[in-house]
Amino acid sequence: MPFLPQRLAWLDLFRGACVMGMIETHILNTFLAGSAREASWFVWLTYFDGLIAPAFLFIAGYVQGLGMRQAGGRHRNWGKKLGRLGAVWLLGYALHFPAPQLLAGQWSEALRLGTQVDVLQCLAVSLAVLVALEHWARRSADVIVTVLLPLAVVTAEMVADSRFEPVWLLAYFNSSTGSLFPLLPWSGFVFAGFLASRVSVWVSWGSAMKLALIVAFAFFVGGANGFFAERLAWLLVAVPVVQWIAGRWQPRWLLFVGRESLVIYAAHLLLIETLAVSVLRRGGYDLAKCSGIFITVLAVSLLIAVLWGRARRAMRPRENSAPAA
Repeated sequence: MPFLPQRLAWLDLFRGACVMGMIETHILNTFLAGSAREASWFVWLTYFDGLIAPAFLFIAGYVQGLGMRQAGGRHRNWGKKLGRLGAVWLLGYALHFPAPQLLAGQWSEALRLGTQVDVLQCLAVSLAVLVALEHWARRSADVIVTVLLPLAVVTAEMVADSRFEPVWLLAYFNSSTGSLFPLLPWSGFVFAGFLASRVSVWVSWGSAMKLALIVAFAFFVGGANGFFAERLAWLLVAVPVVQWIAGRWQPRWLLFVGRESLVIYAAHLLLIETLAVSVLRRGGYDLAKCSGIFITVLAVSLLIAVLWGRARRAMRPRENSAPAA
């Protein structure tokens, strides 16, 4: 396979690695036995896993910013973009539909669980903000995002203990309802990726390290600010590393995972939940068996992505199918 341009390949490679990490994280959190979680390696792995979602959001913002810049000021199809993001937003809710609670008549619990904000809702809303800025703000978009980025991080700590109605709206502001990825501060990673796509400093690891060290100072202040800054610092280091790797190694299957990240993400969640409910025990397996589950889930998810891609191509109207006059 000929190498893709590095600018494109590293994004697919990075996103593919993030999806692999998400699958690993969800499998271990679901099936790994409690005794194995006490090992030192699991502590380090948990820290590493905590960088995956920020990277996934960062990449999405970077891709959005790169696409806007390559459009050369042409702001087209923004309605279709919002429509696709709306579908991703709905998928986020569908993947966590509280069917057991509804069947049991636990209405308040079903509302709380069903309106929690996961990574797909956070991603869709954050990108929708960028698409709206692309259409209406245009040249001011970069300035506005530069303001939104620190605002999302600083405000997160201010509203961390807030409680208000309705529950579905509160879920976007903090984790009090159980949201794993409320917009505050998680949208900041999307905005950071967007701004990073505007900067051409990734030619030097030294430049990235300097940026990372500056951002990492905020780690010492703790709270949401430190949480965000520490992870952003790691991302600023990871970008040139992944670009360097992509210039030398581009495994086709991992690039495919990156390109079909949404399908594989949804497929693996459904597979894990199905296995946990009908076949396997939650929190009952050692690392070796969890590795087997990982391989199985990954293989089936890849198969689903391949079949979905073929079905999608088959449904497209064939171009130039009409006979020549």
